[in-house]
Amino acid sequence: MRFQQRMMDNIRQSLGFTNDTDWAAVQPLVQKVLDAHRAMGTPGRMMFRGRRGGRAGQFGPSDPAGDALQSAIDSNAPADQIKGLLARYKDSQKAKQGALDTAEANLRQVLTVKQEAEATLMGLLQ
Repeated sequence: MRFQQRMMDNIRQSLGFTNDTDWAAVQPLVQKVLDAHRAMGTPGRMMFRGRRGGRAGQFGPSDPAGDALQSAIDSNAPADQIKGLLARYKDSQKAKQGALDTAEANLRQVLTVKQEAEATLMGLLQ
């Protein structure tokens, strides 16, 4: 919890929010972007300096579709089974990407251009 609070404090400072009222309105939008990154397993450069993606659950919560695909690969499952699981995994990732895109768009609506640029350099926005 301390780590998350420090990270949120760093984001607030980097984006230049000094007014508690303004930050209170923006902070939930920032949190939604962070949560969407975490769900995709892509925490952004803020925590891992450009290290993106990786295997399912590497950075975020366990991903059932990714876990099933990895198990099939590890157990040398038949190609048809892997193909089906791969399709399920890709669909899952597309849905997560959609949630991330929405969260980022909502955050961009309340940021100035300078703040958006800073958030992009931090890896908060793509």
